[in-house]
Amino acid sequence: MLKFIIRRLLQLVVVLFVLSILLFAWLRALPGGVVSAMLGERATPESRARLTEAFGLDEPLPVQYWRFLTRALQGDFGVSTGVQPGRSATSILVERFPATVELSFVALVLAVVVAIPLGYLAAGKRASFLDNSSIVVSLVGVAVPVFFLAFLLKYVFAIKLGWLPVSGRSNVPDATHVTGFFVLDGLLTREWDASPGRPEALVLPGIALASIPFAMIFRITRASVLEVLDEDFVRTARAEGAQSPRRARSPHHAQCTAPGHHRRGPAGGCPARRRRPHRDGLQLQVASVRRSSSPSPFATTPCCSCSSSSQP
Repeated sequence: MLKFIIRRLLQLVVVLFVLSILLFAWLRALPGGVVSAMLGERATPESRARLTEAFGLDEPLPVQYWRFLTRALQGDFGVSTGVQPGRSATSILVERFPATVELSFVALVLAVVVAIPLGYLAAGKRASFLDNSSIVVSLVGVAVPVFFLAFLLKYVFAIKLGWLPVSGRSNVPDATHVTGFFVLDGLLTREWDASPGRPEALVLPGIALASIPFAMIFRITRASVLEVLDEDFVRTARAEGAQSPRRARSPHHAQCTAPGHHRRGPAGGCPARRRRPHRDGLQLQVASVRRSSSPSPFATTPCCSCSSSSQP
């Protein structure tokens, strides 16, 4: 076991090292270079020269990479120039990370709580209306893009019906923040008057983000139960007059491990998928990349590297 852990840690070091090289090369391969990406098309020669000297971009590439690597190891990912100009990219990442974890947890819980019981019921009533409709829902969950599903949920339940918040991560200025997780902080501090509206802000994005893991966990659960129901001992029990074959023992490890295969899905997909409904999470890093803010990909690297080893 110890050798396995050491081997995995060494592989993680190699993966992070290769990822750092690829990220450094990608930043240097931006159209017009890093300076043009940060300053835009209206950059003057004086501002370009000043920024080049400030970031050391006039030095040899090995020196630039060594500086880039040492800063990353120290947790210094530079200063944002797009989303929140002048703020440290690390502070933005730390501030927004609880929102992403909070939403990922809610999405995974929704997927597990609904998918596993529904998989059992659908397998027990094979070829019934419940089974067929559940299969259709699971196929829709895989086929429909999450951002499109989020738009539909927002339009129906937030705009048309007005049942849930349209956007935003609900916050109360006078609330006491202990962990950064708003719902958990309300429970820990017992500030019930400062907590209303926070759970509701998680419903729409949580349902949208849970669609894919729900579909996968449901299909795995259903297939596992059907496999057991087709075993010889179940057919024998039926022949002897058993009235409830659904009580037969099923491979519980399939249901226990199925959610683990999707632990990366919600967290890894949050930055891109939670733009609608909007919540103040790590989607700001994606917005920064789209605005060609050079330091922000540095802050996104730890999330990508941690999630890539787990593995849509």
